[in-house]
Amino acid sequence: MGAIPALSVLLARRRLPETPRFLALLKGDKEAMKRDYGLEVSIADGTPISTYMKRMMKMLVLTSLTWFLFDVIAYGLGFFSPTEIGETLGFTPPEFSAIMYASFTIPGALVAMYLVDRTGRRINQTLGFAIMGASALVLGTLFNEGFKSLDLTMVIIALSLLGMENFFSQIGPGTAVGFWGVELFPTKIRGLTQMITVIAGRSGAILSAFLYAYLFSVGLSVTMIFTAILSFIAALITLNLREPAKRSLEVISEESRGEEKNGVSS
Repeated sequence: MGAIPALSVLLARRRLPETPRFLALLKGDKEAMKRDYGLEVSIADGTPISTYMKRMMKMLVLTSLTWFLFDVIAYGLGFFSPTEIGETLGFTPPEFSAIMYASFTIPGALVAMYLVDRTGRRINQTLGFAIMGASALVLGTLFNEGFKSLDLTMVIIALSLLGMENFFSQIGPGTAVGFWGVELFPTKIRGLTQMITVIAGRSGAILSAFLYAYLFSVGLSVTMIFTAILSFIAALITLNLREPAKRSLEVISEESRGEEKNGVSS
């Protein structure tokens, strides 16, 4: 069953043309531009990759850090919450996961679909990380003795706090972290920068399996306060990123030094 989506992607990708920016700025392929997009354009970018990388290195580090920190949090809680928290609250892991996904994660993703191009990536991700941090901090503070003698009210409070963390993670970084490596960088290094940000995220996911196993063994309060600290750091980093929404790729990535009119680079 797992092979079916992978094979589908392989077949679909074989039929996709290269992007117009790649054809124009990297290959300068006039024939492909005309055949695939009906455009007679050939403006290959002669700027060295090293020039772009030197200019954009700070932004690349910041974007990579946001994805790294998000995956540490998201995968760490995702791996262990159903057993370490869900079972303590009286749910089986499948029941706990179903509640989180149906009530918070999927609704958060749907809200993100509506907001991401309206309010912008930076505000959504900053707000998402901040509320993730606040929810985790309150949870860690309220339950610093662990879940003992829980009544229905406390179970609802715990679920609500965890739900808020999930909901706003989807509205914010769960949707936006994948955009930065593409939208903030020039076409000539866009594939490279996206690769680096993805590697940073996957490194965070791998680390989380070991890190959160240790943190939960120390205690729930420590785990959630640590999560809050990471979330607040990520929110501060996001404030230093450029807002790419409603702007052309050439302008936001500084690929074009010209003026922007109606969202299109001159």
